[in-house]
Amino acid sequence: MKQLFFVSLALMIPLIPASADDAINPERPGFTNGAATVGKQVFQLEEGLTRSEGKNKFGDGGLLRYGIAAQTELRLGLPSWQRTTGFSSASYGLKTTLCPQLGLIVQTSGERHTQTQAALEAEFSLTREWTLQVDAVRDSQWASGFNFGRSLTQHLGMFVEGYHTNGWHGDGGLTYQLTTDQQVDLSGGDHFVSIGYTWRLR
Repeated sequence: MKQLFFVSLALMIPLIPASADDAINPERPGFTNGAATVGKQVFQLEEGLTRSEGKNKFGDGGLLRYGIAAQTELRLGLPSWQRTTGFSSASYGLKTTLCPQLGLIVQTSGERHTQTQAALEAEFSLTREWTLQVDAVRDSQWASGFNFGRSLTQHLGMFVEGYHTNGWHGDGGLTYQLTTDQQVDLSGGDHFVSIGYTWRLR
């Protein structure tokens, strides 16, 4: 339902101090996605490596995003790879911001027999430090989630969330902005741990 760490990319891109203005805002880590799109003519890569129940999965939740308009982006969900099962199917879709607090994602995947998935993503600023994301997802069944995020410093953030997919689950983690266009993350939950990297090209 959801949505590897490319260290080599991070090493190839110059590190510029991150600022609070126009800082990168990826959808990973976590189940909920938020309402924001990447912006017109902006390319963004989000990738991760997950270890769950003794198995490594490369590309868990990998996503390519490209802004075709200020409030609309194209999305390509990258296949994940696991030694026992091989590659999963890719997904493709579109996301648009309906208003500053509400976004809509529509996507499909061959792994789901070309069934379309739709998700409403809401995002609110509770205080200067705290944000709340809520989403509702529909394909063959309903899923939902909520995410509380907090800025700990200018670069460091944390989140905790709960989500329902065949029962309730929870996770949480940390994010760290290397620059305005790069972020790393560490998260964990029900029998899994994940590390990830996001890179934005403008």
